[in-house]
Amino acid sequence: MRLSKTLLNLLLIYTPLYCSANAGSDLQLTWVNTAVGTCQIVSCPVVDSNTPSPIIIVDCGTKGGRGKSFVQNRSLFGINNNPEDNIRSVMAEYSADRDITVVVSHGDGDHYNQIDTVITGREDKVTKVYYGGILSNYGPKSKFLKLNINGELIAKPGAVDQEIECGGASATIISAFKDRNKNKKNLNSIVLFLEYKGMRVLLTGDAWGQTQEQANTWINNNRTSSPFTILVSSHHGAHGHGSNNRKWADFIKPKIVIHPSGTGSADKFGHPFSRITQFYEPHVKKGFPEHWMSSCTNQPPGRYVGRVLTLSCSKYLTQDAQYSVAPYKSIKATIDVSGQVYITLGEENSGDRASKVFGIAQRIRDSEDDLGIIFVQEKGIDELSIQNTKIVKKTLSKNRSRRRSKRLMERMKPKSNPSL
Repeated sequence: MRLSKTLLNLLLIYTPLYCSANAGSDLQLTWVNTAVGTCQIVSCPVVDSNTPSPIIIVDCGTKGGRGKSFVQNRSLFGINNNPEDNIRSVMAEYSADRDITVVVSHGDGDHYNQIDTVITGREDKVTKVYYGGILSNYGPKSKFLKLNINGELIAKPGAVDQEIECGGASATIISAFKDRNKNKKNLNSIVLFLEYKGMRVLLTGDAWGQTQEQANTWINNNRTSSPFTILVSSHHGAHGHGSNNRKWADFIKPKIVIHPSGTGSADKFGHPFSRITQFYEPHVKKGFPEHWMSSCTNQPPGRYVGRVLTLSCSKYLTQDAQYSVAPYKSIKATIDVSGQVYITLGEENSGDRASKVFGIAQRIRDSEDDLGIIFVQEKGIDELSIQNTKIVKKTLSKNRSRRRSKRLMERMKPKSNPSL
């Protein structure tokens, strides 16, 4: 069977330093680990060598850094993760003479409260700001919404079919609601469609099922439906309110999936959930170099302790083209002028064991630590598994039902280390 040109051009390549002969002509997307949050930086390709191409900041926020709550929930991925340092490190790669467009999918702080960090020292280069939902959804950490040019505010609500300047690539808003219910901020998420050299990318914010349906309609009316080259899973890889449902996965048929679940998002909320990764698994490319991935399941299924869902999370090596941001400081996707796709993995988040790795992760086994990391062997793959006992201990101390809490804690104690 003859493969399409698009699939032939879809490559997953690891190199110590990706270097294109004409890097300015590349479309680059970087996902920054911001603990509990999402931060995406798009470097647009140039149209001509004399004009710098714009940068698009698509969400950037956090609900956790190196503070108390983050350290308590560091469990699986170490503590050497500072969101603001990660953001500054990525922005330092881009020259200060480039115009900046800001796109905030919706009014949740973990998607916008670090925008001011991203544009620090470059405020005069911000030319446009698009926001999802309504202004009252945004809190005090949103100075970017008050930026002006010649006294005129540049922030405006995103709208379907709105084109955003991205140099030699196209960028279009394909879903945007304006529901005034403060409990439906995620519904209002802007979905951004990028296309370059036949490669297609979807950035989805915290889109619910209804948001995805609006995006589906736009895709059906304007483009062939599938497959997409890169999909950023909605809501960090969650599955509530129809996010990342099977119908959506089967419609988009993504070849690469990025789960924007930072270190704290994985530890605290279980993102991405394993059922979501299973929905995308039939469509993603297989047989790529091994890399770290993480996912979580309810443990026990559906059980809450207080208001916290108890989780069983795993960090494991895989050759499927699904990536969680949690094990790394950042992940970068580059689409070059020939339509080839490169994935570059940043520094690992592994506490004192952090090292610069851009290739296949070699570390499979490691010593146990005091947070209950254990080794298990499943289907011939060495896998790091964790019970989130720290979260449970913190919550149980306030739980009224002490006896029930004690029994649950006993069930969740890590088992002894099996022989490998």
